[in-house]
Amino acid sequence: MKTISYLALIIIILSAPFAGGCSRSKPPASGNTPVSVSPEKASTSPILSELEAGEKETFDLKLFDAKSGKLVQVLKTMPDDFRDIAFSPDGSIIAAACGDNKLRLWGKSGGRWILKKECAGHEDLVNCVAFSPDGRLVATGSTDSVVRLWTPGGEAIRVLKGHPETVQGVAFMPGGKILVSVDEGGWLYFWDVESGEAVRKKSFPGKRLLSVAVSPDGKNIAAGFQGGDIIIFNDKGEKTREFPTEGSAAVSISFSPDGKLLAASGGEGEVVIHPVSPGDSSVFLTAHEDSVFKVKFAPNGLLGSGGKDSEVKIWDVENEMAINSLKGHRGDVMSLAFSPDGRYIATGTGLGQILRTDDHTGVFLVAELEHQDTITGILFFPDGKKIATSSNDGTIKLWNTLKPGLLGTFEGHQGNVKSLGLLDDGKTLVSAGSDETVRLWDTEKLKQIAVLKGHGGEVNTLRVLPGGGVISASSDKSIIIWDMKNLSPGKILQEHNAPVLSLAVSPDGRMLASGDRQGVVCIWDLPGGSLMRKLPGQWVSVNSLVFSPDQKYLAAGSGDQEIFIRNTSNWSIEEMITDHNSSITALAFSHNGKYLASASDDETLRLWEAPSWKNIWTGREHFGSLSSLAFSPDDSMIASGGFDRRFVVNRTADGKVLRIQKGRTDDRKDVDLSPDGRLLATITGKCVVIMEASTGKVIQRIKASDLTQNNVEFSPDGKMLASCGLDRKVYFWDSVTGKALFSLVGHTEDVNFLGFSPDGKYLSSSSCDDTVRVWDVPGRKLKFTFREHKDAVDSCIFSPDGKLIATACEDKMARLYDAETGKLIKTLSGHTNGVTSADFSPDGKTLATGSFDNTIRLWDVKTGNCLKILRGHKDSVLGVQFSPDGKRLASASLDRTCRVWKMPGGEELMSLHVFSCAVTSIEFDKRGDRMIVGSIDQYLRVFDKNGVLLKSIRAFDSEDAPVKKIYDDEGGD
Repeated sequence: MKTISYLALIIIILSAPFAGGCSRSKPPASGNTPVSVSPEKASTSPILSELEAGEKETFDLKLFDAKSGKLVQVLKTMPDDFRDIAFSPDGSIIAAACGDNKLRLWGKSGGRWILKKECAGHEDLVNCVAFSPDGRLVATGSTDSVVRLWTPGGEAIRVLKGHPETVQGVAFMPGGKILVSVDEGGWLYFWDVESGEAVRKKSFPGKRLLSVAVSPDGKNIAAGFQGGDIIIFNDKGEKTREFPTEGSAAVSISFSPDGKLLAASGGEGEVVIHPVSPGDSSVFLTAHEDSVFKVKFAPNGLLGSGGKDSEVKIWDVENEMAINSLKGHRGDVMSLAFSPDGRYIATGTGLGQILRTDDHTGVFLVAELEHQDTITGILFFPDGKKIATSSNDGTIKLWNTLKPGLLGTFEGHQGNVKSLGLLDDGKTLVSAGSDETVRLWDTEKLKQIAVLKGHGGEVNTLRVLPGGGVISASSDKSIIIWDMKNLSPGKILQEHNAPVLSLAVSPDGRMLASGDRQGVVCIWDLPGGSLMRKLPGQWVSVNSLVFSPDQKYLAAGSGDQEIFIRNTSNWSIEEMITDHNSSITALAFSHNGKYLASASDDETLRLWEAPSWKNIWTGREHFGSLSSLAFSPDDSMIASGGFDRRFVVNRTADGKVLRIQKGRTDDRKDVDLSPDGRLLATITGKCVVIMEASTGKVIQRIKASDLTQNNVEFSPDGKMLASCGLDRKVYFWDSVTGKALFSLVGHTEDVNFLGFSPDGKYLSSSSCDDTVRVWDVPGRKLKFTFREHKDAVDSCIFSPDGKLIATACEDKMARLYDAETGKLIKTLSGHTNGVTSADFSPDGKTLATGSFDNTIRLWDVKTGNCLKILRGHKDSVLGVQFSPDGKRLASASLDRTCRVWKMPGGEELMSLHVFSCAVTSIEFDKRGDRMIVGSIDQYLRVFDKNGVLLKSIRAFDSEDAPVKKIYDDEGGD
């Protein structure tokens, strides 16, 4: 079961680096097959020319004169966020918390501010910073869940550990001896800064704390929550006042100099001023055009606010008016601070990620960028600069078309989002979901507008009518034309005898075509909704329908790999395209009518010339079925999305790849056999599945987390099962009953891989936080942390004698550690791209490693020398494993093959080509007679030693098997 992590499966970067995820070193993708096409469209496209020439994203730390608004100095420009800023009490130092995991300190020299020190120590983003009142200490909080104390000169003093989640706020009490901090897990800590011990802590289960502030007299401590609520405590930790603020997020709060007022940021351009003492009502200041990320009072009582609109406002709070506006920022204003004398204001910009609130109307700072399931819908906005995508992960996301970056995330559907549309106003999204609803979203204010209910089954697809009407089709066999004025069902069309899968509206808005699972196509009159024609089913299912812009043709994509082109004058079949090798999943005509694009389960995007229907080019950038596609408004680009959670943007003229936005892969079949060979464990998204190895029957399905699991491993005695994933935890389960036993917390990013020691006393875990941690399992505590890695670590395994631990890292290195002392013994250098997987031979003398460079290397464990390089895979090697007798080595690859090599010579014995997608994991049985292979198509396949396929197992076939509760509901850690 020596495999790569989920996150590294389908992450292939062809152009600029994109935000999100932990894997930073990736293989080049296989090319498409371009055919010469007239290039004038691509060369003259205003969309392409503007977007391809986009500047590299940079962010600034600036100093302004607070009174005049004049820029005094740009202190620093860098590619990472400035997340928080603080002046020292005497005004001689500026401290900045930065997104590249460093604290930066500036001091004055010759009348200008210069960078004095860059302080490294945190393992992840530094989110917040504060000076002690006497200026002797600087505190920082980080995504690595720790608080660090520094001298003003940048020397590290102390690490405060205890927070289980990302630290979002730090603040000193007036005496400087107590520090208060809050984290996303809902914990409020009071620390003794001399001893580093927590003297008091409070928990708010199920809530996220985003900010903290201490009043100047120290009598009040305020804490801000994700949903917008703010609670004020006294210095003993007792709650004295609470302010509910619906529809926002209290990501920043600040007390006025006299302690009588508390300012809070809002999600829709508002700054809220709360009275600390009962009596007066709260005041709402509105001047920002978008979410407010930071508020801070100046010593003279003025208030500064900054946000997503790239402006800083300075407020006269008493008169409730903005007296100055500082413009010219590049990026969102995420931080600001006044100098102690109030003369200057420092501002920091960054990529202010979309903030989520409980009612989906606000924003939350740490948002996942990638979709975590199949992309089901994709569309361009009218200006061509934005793309919206929908997914089976229940979210809708807004992206820049070619530039890296997420613009927004919508959450609300209670299940898969299956289709997208855009109203004529160019800003209102419409979505259809498996939760039987159609929903409307405001893409400017980033909030849900309405929920339309009326269907009695999953809503499979929708279309927007010219003028703003909406039509949806459902598995309940009905079609609804919605009354958009009253947001209720208008006409209900019922003619189909099977679930309706596809809809198409003619360009003039007068005809509707609908297709169902039995292959029937109905033609309806609009707006009346009367049936004009019923075309009998001639194929398995009608998965997609689309009218040509001139309305001469109706194209239909079938479930048996054919595209039917019907002439709308008599509805006869004029052409049948059969080049695809699997079901047609999506079709789209270009706006100028010159091209038809098709997407298929055969993992290809094909472009056809109309009306000759000649194939122009074929795109092969996806790994897995395609499910959605769309042309840009000027037809210069085609975007496609699919099962691999990525969307790809191709140039229409020649198929050139312009962008690939990666996604998470949570259907990988990581697999492990119990030591006695009776049980088989695998991963299906968020669940750990335990099956009978002989029959494939599901015994237990355990919901391990609210986030995807990456890896599963039986203990050597077979009594326990460990799993890990995107929630940064390691879970332990009873392998027979499925009961939750305990969990281990420590990693600050996704955990990719687990490995038990031969005696079961220790467990190694590797992570995207660039570390490997070794845990004492009986003691439930950390033994070692290996910090020599320079990138995400994808694998960590013990040697057969338990004396060594080998790690595979995306920094192109494999490493060998002493398992007893934790000392680094050897660094194995030679791979030219990230190392994804590793396995020891049964005698422990040889280590095999797989890599993104498409090769496998064999290493002499004693000397560290490379013995042999095995070549043959055409794409990244994701997993390697020796047979129990050491005479064979099996490898899994992104090239959709599993290969078996003869050891020790390295000759290729066989290559298994039965897979339609990436092969990710391998497990030999105890005798080595059989090999279980996992891939991202949701199947486990069992082969004999000669490569004969014996059985295919699909864990999802037993969805009715009992599902255990999520771990934390079983009693916590």
